[in-house]
Amino acid sequence: LIWQHEHSRPHSVLFASSVFVASFASMSARWLLLLATHCSAALRNPFRAAPTHFDYIIVGGGTAGCVLADRLSAASKQVLVLEPGPSPAAELKIAAPVALTKLFGSEYDWGFRSAPAPGTAGREVHLCRGKCLGGSSATNALLYLRGTAADFDGWGLDGWGSEAMLASFLAVEAQRDAAFRTDALHHGSGGAVPAETPRYANPLSERFLEAAAQAGHPSNADFNDWSRPQAGVGRFQLTTRRGRRAHSAATHLRRAARRPNLHVRCGCAATRLLLEAEGGGGGGGGMP
Repeated sequence: LIWQHEHSRPHSVLFASSVFVASFASMSARWLLLLATHCSAALRNPFRAAPTHFDYIIVGGGTAGCVLADRLSAASKQVLVLEPGPSPAAELKIAAPVALTKLFGSEYDWGFRSAPAPGTAGREVHLCRGKCLGGSSATNALLYLRGTAADFDGWGLDGWGSEAMLASFLAVEAQRDAAFRTDALHHGSGGAVPAETPRYANPLSERFLEAAAQAGHPSNADFNDWSRPQAGVGRFQLTTRRGRRAHSAATHLRRAARRPNLHVRCGCAATRLLLEAEGGGGGGGGMP
């Protein structure tokens, strides 16, 4: 299937992951973009006719891809999301945090492995990376942990310091525990990403915390409270809503899927990207 994208105004192809988003935007010339894909299904309403022209094509419906799709489609842009994996919407082992290990090596896992290294005695280590809408937010351990203020300040980059990052964290957080919502300096309640304390505490974990306290380790009731050192022992919050995993396909893409200008296709692997200058003449380029 060939997706054409031809506009007089600038356009972008976005390769999205939880780590980076790279955009390929047109310069002064108008470009013809051909994206070769193999598609098997749509997230919602597979019979909805997709247009042949898009403002943005997002390659990869992972954590960042779902957020981009929500934001761009809300701005009335024609958006296409291509995801090589399936939709996690009806999968119980994704929704239930207790089934985490069932995802390893499944159809929702890319199944990456590290190279043998001396630090692992020459062994390979399985690296579970999400292969579905929502990406690794649908397969990770759900810990809601931002890091420390020093992590961001240490980068020394404008706009990425702890003060700016904390404002962004507060804007996206939907804190569900009343005890944490009282700390408005470190927690937000109006965002799309829920955070809550696990509903179940294994008795063994409680004994572990007691033993750590007896050994002299400080207690930490909130690892996202930057007014105090992060070192200590305590219980992590999880990115769940009423005990159910809240991956980005659920928090961002589900609400965006109602918009007629957003089109999501699962089972679509992008094989290559071709850029061709208007009028031909060998001015185009390509990448495998």
